[in-house]
Amino acid sequence: MEMRRYVSKGGGPTIVIASMKGSGETIASRVIDVTCDIPLTLLVFESDSWFDDFSPWPSEAGGRSFGGLGRESLEEIEEAAPEGSLIAGYSLAGLFALWALYSSDVFTGAACCSGSLWYEGWDKFVESRAVPPESSVYLSLGGKESGSGRPPMSTIGECYLRQEMLLKQDPGVSRMIYVKERGGHFTDPDGRLARGIIWLAENGRTDG
Repeated sequence: MEMRRYVSKGGGPTIVIASMKGSGETIASRVIDVTCDIPLTLLVFESDSWFDDFSPWPSEAGGRSFGGLGRESLEEIEEAAPEGSLIAGYSLAGLFALWALYSSDVFTGAACCSGSLWYEGWDKFVESRAVPPESSVYLSLGGKESGSGRPPMSTIGECYLRQEMLLKQDPGVSRMIYVKERGGHFTDPDGRLARGIIWLAENGRTDG
């Protein structure tokens, strides 16, 4: 993966963004535009092997092969991100962001925007885990995503409701919100991600 660093208004909390190759500058520009006067440091990790780098374990879910290199990606990110960082992502990267919060002591919050919570084995994983103390979690999903596409993607609405319930019961969660956006999965992804990052910047606990 390639890391790009963007600083707005002199710094502020560090937010890691998992993204596709070549999309980092566009995402960072959108985030900085909408965050206005909020100081931020963005660490954007771009991957040219999206389905491998941001999948937590191997799977053939949804008729596609996922390489499950998430652990290697997380270790690379942990080397660059200071303790107390926040992490955000969209779609598969949204799943990765939430998985990273469960799997690492570096992060104190995550934004999972239209995340692939239908991923094979996710329910079993999350039911046996807890996020770090005083974590902040932002969930968002498009209103037209539930029931759309083929299984298992079509179950995304149920997956989000289950995730919300588990997070509400998680003693490590201090702040959480579930935002229902307009449109389908491909409606304004950068805008949705930016709104999640704003919420994290304003509600997340940072130690760095």
